[in-house]
Amino acid sequence: MSQNLQVSLANWETVFREALADETLRSERLRAAALSLAMLIAVATYLAMTHRPEWFSLSDKLHAAFRDQQQIVLGLLGGAILYEMTLWVIVGRWLHRRARPHGIWRYANACVETCCPTLLIVVMVRAFGPSQGLVSVPVLLYLLLILLATLSLDSLLCLFVGVISTVAYIVVAYRTHDPAPAADLALIASPHHYIITGVVLLVCGGVAGFVASRIRRHLSVSLRTIEERNRAVSIFGQHVSPAVARKLLNQHVESTGELRHVCIMFLDIRNFSSFAARHEPAYVMDYLNVLFGRLIDVVNDNGGIINKFLGDGFMAVFGAPVDDDEHCRHAVQASLAILDTIEKMNAADEIPATRIGIGLHVGDAVTGNVGSQSRKEYTIIGDVVNTASRIEQATKQFNATLLASDKVCIVVDGDVVPSDQIEDLGDVELKGLKHPVHLFKLA
Repeated sequence: MSQNLQVSLANWETVFREALADETLRSERLRAAALSLAMLIAVATYLAMTHRPEWFSLSDKLHAAFRDQQQIVLGLLGGAILYEMTLWVIVGRWLHRRARPHGIWRYANACVETCCPTLLIVVMVRAFGPSQGLVSVPVLLYLLLILLATLSLDSLLCLFVGVISTVAYIVVAYRTHDPAPAADLALIASPHHYIITGVVLLVCGGVAGFVASRIRRHLSVSLRTIEERNRAVSIFGQHVSPAVARKLLNQHVESTGELRHVCIMFLDIRNFSSFAARHEPAYVMDYLNVLFGRLIDVVNDNGGIINKFLGDGFMAVFGAPVDDDEHCRHAVQASLAILDTIEKMNAADEIPATRIGIGLHVGDAVTGNVGSQSRKEYTIIGDVVNTASRIEQATKQFNATLLASDKVCIVVDGDVVPSDQIEDLGDVELKGLKHPVHLFKLA
């Protein structure tokens, strides 16, 4: 493998890792927002239970217990909401600055977040006793943390959340459980029940880790596919236009040609052979790169694509491979813009004094992929191509820089080009064509 290719692949891997890191941070931000919303719902529910006990058919004793713990519970939930919103802001700043914090922060964050349900369980135990407090709603918050940990796309983190949730719950249960529960609470107050609950939390952590790994894998495949496609379009687009590159990538390799109504532009640099003979090859190539670099942008900006480079010129097409109902108008606009661009480049001494000729013709052509299994090329075939080439050659005969057939001028007469600036050349016999072509001189 060549050094340039190795550098290219290394750069591509860097881009991929950066894209995956950004997506992971966005997932973390989403997780913080989801936890904040869950805590807000918990606050609203608790307030409803303390101020509207009839909605939940609470007994006076339960209502009093909830009301007595209101300050502590709302303080814990409020602190959790503030923490998650702060985390949401911090992660957002990391994304904005393209920062890459060390992965250890996720594990520290998991420890902090696990404190909330653990402390709430302790509060419930104090309010309602171990038998009911250890099976109360805050236990479900452990499951919520494990579930949302999958958004981190880190399987080890999911397992870690499951482990610390299990440990925290079993420690609280061991320290607070009732060794002699009432007969009707014997089943849920049994140590075996707490152990089973802990095992379920641990299993949920493992399952969440598996899901996170699958999501990360699919995300990695998707990002790699997108990057490979963008890279292919970028590399392929150095040889054909990006529009053709996308068309070829989307087309089936065995797809047949299609008939399209297109406007063809041929451009030729005047006296290029003598210019090339007088200068070094490197100078000639630099000149072509500077000139064509500007002209390609003009063609692309007007909805056309460069189909072929012809050494001292090129062939451009409007109306393929991307549909364009105004391809003639755009071709004439591009031609006039090219002439203006060259005039400005000449005036600014960006290039040696350059004159060109442009020929335009419109008609039906067969477009599609031509070649073998190993190499294909997007090709345009038809009389419209030959005619446009002959029209360009006729610019020398009529001392013109832009000639177009009558079929093109019908569309743009008095619109893109004022009528008084269009010179009717009548029917002209063109070399290699059986029938004369009605030409107009636009510039």
